[in-house]
Amino acid sequence: MAENIVCIDSDGCAMDTMTPKHQQCFGPDLVDVFAIKDRAEFLKYWDQLNLYSRTRGINRFKGLVTALEHINYPHLAALKEWVETTPEFSEQSLEAAIAKTPDDQNLKRALTWSRKVNSDIAAKSSTFKAFSATKESLAAISKVARVVIVSSANKAAVLAEWKRNGLLEFVDTVFGQEDGKKAACLARLSREEPAHRIMMVGDAVGDYQASQKAGTLFFPILVTKENESWRALKETALPAFVAGKYQPLQANYVAQFNANFDELAAR
Repeated sequence: MAENIVCIDSDGCAMDTMTPKHQQCFGPDLVDVFAIKDRAEFLKYWDQLNLYSRTRGINRFKGLVTALEHINYPHLAALKEWVETTPEFSEQSLEAAIAKTPDDQNLKRALTWSRKVNSDIAAKSSTFKAFSATKESLAAISKVARVVIVSSANKAAVLAEWKRNGLLEFVDTVFGQEDGKKAACLARLSREEPAHRIMMVGDAVGDYQASQKAGTLFFPILVTKENESWRALKETALPAFVAGKYQPLQANYVAQFNANFDELAAR
């Protein structure tokens, strides 16, 4: 008998961590490491790119290149090539790229930045909390499905955050940035169970695109409406998913997802 699998993104989805991590760690650390002059304007763009648009949830290294290109930062060729060709967005892969091109300063800065972000996030970790409706919903999900974290964040940080918030007891498997791109992780799961028995829960367009690429189902957690979304998942979407009747409902949820981003962008 096929097993139900519910895959859940961490930052900004289960955990109320996306905004503080970007505004306190990712953005300011990038400004410092890359010595960006117009701090306020750059950080405003960084927040729009990573929090309040359809690029929300973009991998840190993709976001790095996009933001640096936006301000015409020089000598990005090697860094951009790595981002476009690497099979995994990990520091180990970046270290290998540096070993091949040891004179490229932006590759080195990218690694310094990533490590500084991880260190700063770890230092602030006690302040990061789950959304208030997450735990109750996860408890309900775990009774009828295998729960898998599928995140593009550092796995150690994800594990620490979920453990500290009492959520790991509901989790069977954890995929982090070290395990490859989200679509690849979902595809791996679809070799274990039929894709229509797998649902990806996420707050970013990248989560939806990963589910589409892997052929799985998708349920959105709406930015600024996270707790309402978790309750809708528990009360409406989950029972439909378990009954094999969720697919006709998905289009409406995705439409709400897109409309919410349009509203955020218009603010």
